[in-house]
Amino acid sequence: MKKLLFSGLLMISALSFAATWTVTTTCGVVGKIEIADNATTSQVAQAVSQYNYNQCGVRPAKINLSLEP
Repeated sequence: MKKLLFSGLLMISALSFAATWTVTTTCGVVGKIEIADNATTSQVAQAVSQYNYNQCGVRPAKINLSLEP
């Protein structure tokens, strides 16, 4: 029971420090992914590349990151 409670608290704390990114894939799918707030640019690019691969079956040749207010 202690392990279950600890795992639940850890999951909640990890999700509370996540940023939601809107992603448009190379095949036109628009979706949202959650990435940790302290992720580096290369980690964000890897997550976006994996999302594109999962949706379209290909890795993108180029990834554009843009921040909108």
